[in-house]
Amino acid sequence: ELYYTDLGGSSTPVRLTTTQSNNLNPMYGEDSQTVIFQSDRNGNIDLFTIDKNTGEERQLTSDPSDDINPFYSPDLKWLVFQSNRNNNWDIFALDTETGNEFQLTDTPANETFPSWSPNGKQIAFIAEENGSPDLYIIDTNGENLKRITTDGKTVNAVWSPEGDRIAYQSERNGNLDIYSYDLRDGKEYHVTDY
Repeated sequence: ELYYTDLGGSSTPVRLTTTQSNNLNPMYGEDSQTVIFQSDRNGNIDLFTIDKNTGEERQLTSDPSDDINPFYSPDLKWLVFQSNRNNNWDIFALDTETGNEFQLTDTPANETFPSWSPNGKQIAFIAEENGSPDLYIIDTNGENLKRITTDGKTVNAVWSPEGDRIAYQSERNGNLDIYSYDLRDGKEYHVTDY
């Protein structure tokens, strides 16, 4: 079940869901009120939202396959998620107002963990083929796919607040270090070396 509390953890947690299902991966929208999450209450994993103030829930996806790892666009009008509708993980975008869905990736690789850039222009994701994960970005309309890493060991990507850099972890040198990639100059920076 989902709960929320203040950042300091000093208040009593407030329960959001009461479904006796697995409700996972919550994410606040930019309005700090709408929470998107995944739930297996229908026998497969679908995406839902809940208003933290009113408790009103809304089901966003209903495909018989699993839809997981949702991530809001900055304006809450769209979200991206991964789904195994084609027997592997692909990235989809969903218009939260109309319910229309669009497939952004369709390759033999597993595309996972999509995240919308804070400037609203691109989506980052990890593509794993033959056990080798790398970081990619794609425009929100599904065009201009760009591979950022080629080491086959990249995970845990996160955008900078401006949306022009991405930080990620890679184990390319035998230990897990942090790197960042600047989209403005196309340059990678090795941030940690431990």
